[in-house]
Amino acid sequence: MKRTLRLRTYFTLVFVTFSVLASFTISLTIGLRSIGQIKGEIGVSLRSMAERMADRMTAYMAARDNEILLLSQVDTLRHMEDPARIAALLEQLQTAVPAYAWIGVLDRQGTVVAATRQSMAGTDLSQQPIFSGGLAGRYFGDLHEAVLLAPFVTTPSGAPLSVTDLGVPLLDDDGRVAGVLAAYLDWEWADMARASILETLQASRGIDMTVLRAQDQVAVLGPEAAIGQRVEVPVHLLTHRSGWFVDRWAGGASQVAGYAVEKGISGVSGFDRIVLVRQSTEIAYLGARQLLRDTILAGLGCSLLFVLLGWFVTRSIAAPIIAIARVTDRFRIEKSAKLPVYHGIAEIEQLHRSIGELLESLSKSKVALGEMDTVAHHDFLTGMPNRTGLERYLADAADIVTLKDSVLALLCLDLDGFKAINDTYGHETGDRVLVEVAQRITRTIRVGEIAARIGGDEFVVVLMSSPTDALRNAHITCQRIIETVCEPFPVADNILITGCSIGGTFWRNGLDMKESLRRADEALYESKRKGRNRATLLDNLSGDA
Repeated sequence: MKRTLRLRTYFTLVFVTFSVLASFTISLTIGLRSIGQIKGEIGVSLRSMAERMADRMTAYMAARDNEILLLSQVDTLRHMEDPARIAALLEQLQTAVPAYAWIGVLDRQGTVVAATRQSMAGTDLSQQPIFSGGLAGRYFGDLHEAVLLAPFVTTPSGAPLSVTDLGVPLLDDDGRVAGVLAAYLDWEWADMARASILETLQASRGIDMTVLRAQDQVAVLGPEAAIGQRVEVPVHLLTHRSGWFVDRWAGGASQVAGYAVEKGISGVSGFDRIVLVRQSTEIAYLGARQLLRDTILAGLGCSLLFVLLGWFVTRSIAAPIIAIARVTDRFRIEKSAKLPVYHGIAEIEQLHRSIGELLESLSKSKVALGEMDTVAHHDFLTGMPNRTGLERYLADAADIVTLKDSVLALLCLDLDGFKAINDTYGHETGDRVLVEVAQRITRTIRVGEIAARIGGDEFVVVLMSSPTDALRNAHITCQRIIETVCEPFPVADNILITGCSIGGTFWRNGLDMKESLRRADEALYESKRKGRNRATLLDNLSGDA
């Protein structure tokens, strides 16, 4: 004889199983998806820090390179007839840019004719790389201790300075090499840049930034214990100029790392650097693990509530099986997500409310998942799309452009003078300026186009036009953006002014999107080098503009 279950027992088992599985599955799905998004955001954040440091190093070295090149054109230095006058000029540059630990003029034999700090005059530097490299052309030496400067300049600890060599040839009126303009650049500026980035982005979270020589991966900047040590970086992962990855290092600890490869100064080889920003996964993913735990616990809590509710409901069921069958059959046939209103037996009404609450909970969970997806693709401060949102838009826009035979204008924007506002008035004022800038930029574009904030004071605008109108529309939009961003910002009792530099290029079907964005970024730096508050568009549709 088959054993039968009591109606209360049967309903309780069914209700408990369904509630536990549904709540746990939904909670686990939401938790795992949220963790994946959080991990990606952490990697992108570390990559952004590495990119900022690499960009700062490149810009700084380019500025010093330009200064030395300009100074080498001065007749007083080229003719070497007045050492006192030469020393005065060199002192002026060192006063204006304290990062120069020493600047000197060497004659054709490598003897110091004049120098800053009244030091090393008459010293023979003919055997130094800075002299031989400077004779051959623009020279950037690797990082080393300034042993020759030790009697004149030292660190607070008394150790020699760590410097980088800069040298350029001095040409006489006939174009022949007459000597070398040499300089030692104090490496402390790079350490200060590193410290400022870490301080701005809460270094207390255990973030470690290290700068490596690309050729041997030896640390030249970073924690004191790491200097001079080789850091094993998986070279096969460095497939792009920047990115992020998770790996185990020599100590065995798993870390998430963002990196950026600095290519140094154009036309000068041997100065490549890798900026590596690392954080222990134990710290970086702590929030993600807590979110997963809390989500699962919440799901289990919901399951427990449903179990208790089901037990009380089923215990009171005494109505005929036929009445229950009619309700369930009608629900099965109609396939409605919402149960119809039922009046009659109290036990069936209670069951109706329980199932209705379950469906409502499932619906709310889907809504919450959609809201989390929206947050992941938008900048918290300005509400603009973030880098992830920009990438999603570009993927969709590429398909539209291909179908319509259109062109995308990719514009990279960077604010001029924003750092001074941040430093003078504080980050709260800076954030208000960023919000206003975001609103102004957004007002300059059309429906279907996008303006995104990709980090700090950096923005990207994507325009969509026909091939014949793309360049003209891009010029008009650039001018409109520059004009509106340059308008004063009334903040409290202050009138603040910032500028805007823009670099852009165009993308159409068949071109590489990442390469196009990189070229737009190069155009941005060209705008900054030309004086800022201007736009430089690389017209790869017909020629440079």
